[in-house]
Amino acid sequence: MREDRVAVHRDADLAVMAADQPMGFFITSQGPGDGGNLGGLAGADAHCARLAATAGSSGRTWRAYLSTQGSELDDPNVVHARDRIGSGPWYNAKGVMIAKSVMARCFAISDKRQRL
Repeated sequence: MREDRVAVHRDADLAVMAADQPMGFFITSQGPGDGGNLGGLAGADAHCARLAATAGSSGRTWRAYLSTQGSELDDPNVVHARDRIGSGPWYNAKGVMIAKSVMARCFAISDKRQRL
């Protein structure tokens, strides 16, 4: 994993740096064709992998940002979405950093909602 670069760059420098980052995040509204039935976590992950491959992204494991429920709050079989996607950073298809970490992303969303 690369270390984040903290410096001031010209726009052209930023474009070159952005192009060097692999896409690690995307949002889709294209389901697999069975309504909300994604086939569990494995089916949702496979769907993400197909969409990413179609977009030209390969060589990595894609996971859907989904959680599972348990019968109890402390059920050891519960899967949390944030635990499935790694620690970041995440870049979109244009190489723009979407979030440096899970917490940075959560705070960014929260901050935007508070300003509305």
